[in-house]
Amino acid sequence: MSASVLVEMRDGEGCPAKALARHYLSPWARAAARPEDDSEARSFGRAAHAYLVEGPDLFAQRYAVKPQELSFATKDGKAWKAAHVGREIVPFDRFETIKGMAAGLGTNAATAAAFTGGDAEVTAIVQDRETGLWLKARPDYLRPGLAINYKTAASAAREPFMRQAWSLGYPVGAALALDVLAALGERCHGCFIVQEKSAPYLAKAWVLADDYLAGARAIYRRALRSFADSLAAGRFDGYGDEVGTLPCPPWAVRKLDRIHAAS
Repeated sequence: MSASVLVEMRDGEGCPAKALARHYLSPWARAAARPEDDSEARSFGRAAHAYLVEGPDLFAQRYAVKPQELSFATKDGKAWKAAHVGREIVPFDRFETIKGMAAGLGTNAATAAAFTGGDAEVTAIVQDRETGLWLKARPDYLRPGLAINYKTAASAAREPFMRQAWSLGYPVGAALALDVLAALGERCHGCFIVQEKSAPYLAKAWVLADDYLAGARAIYRRALRSFADSLAAGRFDGYGDEVGTLPCPPWAVRKLDRIHAAS
């Protein structure tokens, strides 16, 4: 069980059926992972992550940067491509963006050396005592006492990223990772290295507050128990068969109140 599965069990936003579909053993997840369905954005994200988090040396083992003026339709282009079989090709302009992102990380003292002194892509697995399910966490970078996850965002500022993090379930993944690591004897703080997607690629380090983690932990523990119950029953429900009533959302109520006050 990983955070991406548990996030699909959040109250009001997910259900056991969606969580099962995200599990790596499900046929839906395998279909979604097919290379032919890969998007340019996802491919770029992997390349940027490899360069920025794992480092240029490991990046060079898996990727090849296409020269700017090279055409694969020419003899030289075909020869270059043949010489780099087995590596994923990154267009020249995309690599320039990645280098700009690396420079952006370097302009902030708290992020410049974030991905040093530890190990990238550490997988930690432990069996949950309460449910018996196996839990898997994979922080992007693990340093002594610090589990780091790298995220891109439209804004790395406090309020916008706090909303993005909560809406996408980032704290759930962080709480799960810290608990799995603690169960294995590695007690850590959780940290997000957040970088903006456009120049000058500003970056910010955010350490998770205790109350933020406590809320996320409550969400993932509830989701884990629900998944375990579904697994035991052999039934993974959707949103329920009953016809629901859709209430007016709080933000709409506030807007209507302003309209009524002005009329």
